[in-house]
Parts: sequence; C-alpha cells; structure tokens
Amino acid sequence: MNSKQGLFVAIATIATQLAAAPIASAAPTASELLGALGPCSPVQGVGKFKTDESQASSAIQLCRKDKAIWFKADLDIDCDGGSTAACKADAAFLPETSCVASNGKPLDASLLPFFVLPLNSNGFKTSDFGITCGTVGAVIFNGKVEYAILGDRGPRGVIGEASFALAKRLGINPDPNSGGVGSGVTYIVFTGREAVLSSPIEDHARAQALGVKLAEGLLQRPQAPASSVKSNIQATANEQWKFFGEQTMKNDSLVRRGQSEGDEGFWQRVVQYWKEGVGNQAVTTRAQVMSDGNPWSAAFVSYVMKKSGAGDRFVYAPAHSTYINAAIKSAKAGDRSAAFIGHKITDYKPKVGDLVCAPRAEAVGNVTYDNAVGRSYKSHCDIVVGVRSAEIDVIGGNVANSVTRNTVKTV
Repeated sequence: MNSKQGLFVAIATIATQLAAAPIASAAPTASELLGALGPCSPVQGVGKFKTDESQASSAIQLCRKDKAIWFKADLDIDCDGGSTAACKADAAFLPETSCVASNGKPLDASLLPFFVLPLNSNGFKTSDFGITCGTVGAVIFNGKVEYAILGDRGPRGVIGEASFALAKRLGINPDPNSGGVGSGVTYIVFTGREAVLSSPIEDHARAQALGVKLAEGLLQRPQAPASSVKSNIQATANEQWKFFGEQTMKNDSLVRRGQSEGDEGFWQRVVQYWKEGVGNQAVTTRAQVMSDGNPWSAAFVSYVMKKSGAGDRFVYAPAHSTYINAAIKSAKAGDRSAAFIGHKITDYKPKVGDLVCAPRAEAVGNVTYDNAVGRSYKSHCDIVVGVRSAEIDVIGGNVANSVTRNTVKTV
C-alpha cells in the first residue's frame, strides 16, 4: 500500500446488504459445472447441429439449464481477425470477425479468447435468448474451465468453434490447419442482458470476472448470514497473512520478513488466489507467479472476498480499478442496495472489513475519486483488519512479494 498521501478511496463493506450473498468458497470447478448441468433438457423448437459442414447428419443438441444454454461438441480453430503469422497461415483465414472491438476493428482471435456460435439456423435465434456479441460463456475441456465471450459467428447449422487464444488456454492444439479436438468440449453460454459484457468486450479480465459470477449462480450455492461476512473478511485476511509468515510493515517500512511469493509451497498459494479469486487458470507456474506481468494483489482481495461469503455482490477482478470504480459508481448513484460503497478517504473513517485503495505511483495525481469511474488505471487495495484512533492495520497481497500487514497513519 502506498503511503497515506496516496490513498483516495475507502470502500465500505455494508454487511446488511450481504444477507443474501451466496457463499462461494472457490471458483467453480469443471466437475462442479458439469454436475450442475445434469441431463440435457433440449431447447424447445431448436433442431440439432453438425460439427462440420461435410457431415451427413446432425447430432449436437442444444440444452437448457436455468439462465444458460449448453452443448457438447468438438472445437475447431477460428483464426479470423488474428494478427499473428500462425493465424494468417489459416487456409480459411478472414480478416474480419462478426463482432468488433471497442475501436471498431475486428477481434483478434490469436490474442482474445472467444467462442463462436452459428448464424441463426435450425430454429436457433440468438436474440431470442438475449445472446449477442460480448455474451459471456464457459468452455470446459479435460477438467479445465475458461471464460470467454461470443466473438464471431460461424456457418449455419454447424457448431463447435473457438478462437486460437481460447484453444491454447484449454490446452488444445491451436494450429488452425491441423489443431482443434474432435469431441469432449462443453460450451455453456449464459443468457440474458446480465450475461453481456459492456464495452469494451475485448477486456478479457472483465469477461473472466463476469463468467465466474454467472457460473456461481448456476451452482446455486448456499447463503451466508450477514453478520458473519465482515468478520469473515478480517479472519480470512489474517489467516492468509499468518500462512505467509506474518510479514509486517510500519508506514511502508519492513519490520518483519515473511515468506516470499517464489518460495516453495507459497507460490502455489498465489496460483490458488488466481484460480479461486478471479477464475484465472492460466497462471500455474512459479515463474508466472513471480512475473511482473502478473501482479496478484487484486486476485488476493477477490479470493478473500469470495472465501468470506461476499458472493455476487462483489465485483471479482484481476484489476483493483474494476471494483473501485463499481463502488464509487454505487456511491454517486445513491444505490442503497449496494454492498460495497466507495467513499472519499477524507470523508469516511475506514472500518474493519473495508478496503482502502490508492493509485500506483505512475497514476498519482492523475486519478482521483471524482475522475476514476470509466477509467482503467494501476492501483492497489488493502483490507482493513484493525482500527485505532490515528492509524489502521491493513493486509494486502503482492506487497513486498508476500501477503503483508501494514500499519498506516490516518491523521
């Protein structure tokens, strides 16, 4: 956490608004999601699909489960819009995609995970289910779950296709000419307006966060009592701090060193934060954990919130700015139903279970409470675990390469 001068927002956790929050102790696993689907309940009025245009018969049935449509099929590689040489070598390469990025350009199949649905056919019309560009889904293969958006449309009557980037994340050969897999892929497409990612739809981190939230709704997990949530947040943060050896700071100066993110037995816990906190299953190695390209402080906060029973009332994300902006937006809108409200740090005294946030050094002076919403910026949040008259104790992840408790002056 940056020094007191950098703090610009405190996110208040409103326990009374968390009474109906489902406990989500971990991001849904592949087996949990497959189990929740149950036997196929066919979508009424919709015929079966082929997996390839050359097939003589259609065998893929679209099934309905609550607010989702799902099916099992193959996975052919879509490289349309791809910028890499591998994608441009696709014998069927097209420079355009049916859906476009926020700048009006095609989506890049070589970089962005997305799945493909056929053009309206066989009685299946996507708009009847609120499915459109940016609709979020889950794709499962070989025990792995990846969240992605609807990014392209394929031939009528043919189903089972995804981008180069999504295939790669699932461990499927992404070569557009020789890759893909012939069976064993489950596609879950969430329906309705709440499943559509707002612009920019190419923001994969937000797609992941929304996908985890929607998947948890599919599981219909039990509820946590309101009174327990804030104390759970404090307890879970302290538990993780103790696990990492109680690394401690006083006003940003290290006074006790704990375990590091790269230590054996501890980098694996950071992988757990990524997986269970924000549904990111791509970070799996020690080198990835230690990479400057994978800052894990927001994944840590998301993990703690999820473990503590915040449920779908918290915006789980790999970037702090996502849930900071959501909390500020709720405050400015006067949303009394919101469970997390963003206050100016000068107008509110943080309490146990709240978050305190600051922009990173490069954003200091450019990002304020009044101009933050709608922007993406580098930032950091810690969890408040102790409050005294002139200082607070906070715990954060990826602070000096560990889970660290810091004591920060408030006056």
